[in-house]
Amino acid sequence: ADDLRSQDDTDMKSKMLAVRGRLLLYSAYRRQGRAADQVRMLDEAEPLLDGVDLETAPLDYARSVVGIRLKRAAGSKARPDNDPTLIALLDVVERMLARFPDNRMVRRDATIAWNFAGYAWSSQGEHEESLKQYERSLRERESILGHAENENTARRDVLLVHRYVSEQKLVLGRLTEVVDAYELDIVPLARAIATDSPNDNRARKDLAKVLAEHGEVLLHLDRDSEAVKPLAESRAVWDEAIEVMGGDISADYWTTRAILSLEISLAHAYVAAGQLDEARVVAERGVALGRKATTSWPEMTDVREQYNSVRRLRAKILEQAN
Repeated sequence: ADDLRSQDDTDMKSKMLAVRGRLLLYSAYRRQGRAADQVRMLDEAEPLLDGVDLETAPLDYARSVVGIRLKRAAGSKARPDNDPTLIALLDVVERMLARFPDNRMVRRDATIAWNFAGYAWSSQGEHEESLKQYERSLRERESILGHAENENTARRDVLLVHRYVSEQKLVLGRLTEVVDAYELDIVPLARAIATDSPNDNRARKDLAKVLAEHGEVLLHLDRDSEAVKPLAESRAVWDEAIEVMGGDISADYWTTRAILSLEISLAHAYVAAGQLDEARVVAERGVALGRKATTSWPEMTDVREQYNSVRRLRAKILEQAN
């Protein structure tokens, strides 16, 4: 793509190929936890879109601009009303909605932007503002789903924002609503997607994640004996997913972190339920995984913190067992 672009720097098709290639690399680097390389891909891609006018450009060109803006804003914890990156993103998606109000992908891009704003507000401790953004996203995604009830992407999108909404309600103390959401909406929807798509490993991983979250909510409410079941099922579903992935997650940063977190929660649940033998097995498994993770990603402090946490938990379990 770069060779084609070097032959004619005014050729937008060549520029778009170069942009798409870099965005694919961005996603690959993200899976490996290579943050500096992610930023480098954005730095290289963004100048290639300088000539794209959102008011007149073809849809796919305009959406590439949105894609760069989304990736720039991902993970921002600044106030959305005071952060240039988020302000620019929210402005772009509103302009796109005005121009393409019925386009599903444009509407979906907007929901991602609102999710980013929700995360940023939450990071600022503004949970009511965060909830407003997530609920706006959920309404839009449910509207999209109404025209694609059996499409996994649309169902998965709704599932994800249900989880975000519940996270904010948990912080706001709306505990009954959170439990009801997991038992009546979130877990059943994740099960339906996984059941309808037995060859979709992403659906399997999504089910594992929401089962873990359900268990963690129950732990938060001191319903420890009830938490064991969804947490243990989550671990079993993760085992199935990892087997499909080839049995090796040593290069998968995000999966490793998710399973470390789950092992810690499951061991805590077993301890609270008085099942120390089971707790020790889980904790030992977590320590082994954490040791490998700190070797694979020695610069990542969150992995180191998880490793230390599971080691402290193992020490506590051994002390109680003695």
